[in-house]
Amino acid sequence: MAHDAFVDVETVRYSVPYPLVREYVDVAVGDETVRIFHGTTLVATHRRVREPYTRVLEPAHVAGLWRVAPTDPAPTDAVPLAALGRSLDAYAAVIGGAQ
Repeated sequence: MAHDAFVDVETVRYSVPYPLVREYVDVAVGDETVRIFHGTTLVATHRRVREPYTRVLEPAHVAGLWRVAPTDPAPTDAVPLAALGRSLDAYAAVIGGAQ
C-alpha cells in the first residue's frame, strides 16, 4: 500500500492506476515483466527494469491525478485593439495623470 500511484520492487518504482492509491496490490516479478494485481484482476504490466532507483511510468496511470485547465486555441484572426474596448491612449492618460 503506497500513498502515491507506484509500487516498489527492489528500489524500482512501477506505476499503478491512480484509483488504487492506498489500496493493497500483489506484484508478480518475472525475469522480463512485472505484473500488478488488485485482487485477481491484472491492473498493470511493465517491462522489468534492473537499474536501481528507476521510475517506470505508464502516463495513463496518473492522468487523472491532476486537473489541467483547458487551453484556448491560438487566435486565427488578429482583432484590432480598438475592437476590444479602450485604446492604449486612454490607459496612457490614466497613468500619465497619476504622476
